Amino acid sequence: MPFQMVAMIFMSIALFLVSALLAPKPDIEDARPAGLGDFQVPTADETRPVPIMWGTIDIKGPNVIWYGDLSTVKIKKKIKTGMFSSKKITVGYRYFIGVDIVLCYGPIDRLTRLEA
Repeated sequence: MPFQMVAMIFMSIALFLVSALLAPKPDIEDARPAGLGDFQVPTADETRPVPIMWGTIDIKGPNVIWYGDLSTVKIKKKIKTGMFSSKKITVGYRYFIGVDIVLCYGPIDRLTRLEA
């Protein structure tokens, strides 16, 4: 009786390992980076006035006269694809972009905050 019980336990473990090794691997697609045309950037217009400011003020829509120099850095994550295997996939991207902005006429004493 105990021999049959031990044999059943070993058989269960062996079948579990065989099924884990023979299971199909999931088809995981990496994230794709965005291009420069995928970003929405306000543009400068000849008819748009350049503001004159005094004191502390929030500018809601500055004149963007140039943007470019896009670079991306992959954000990778290690995921399990099976019982004994794992794979590193790209889950997203961190974007860096250069922007020239016209804020206002005259000298600026201090720029306290810039938000995207």
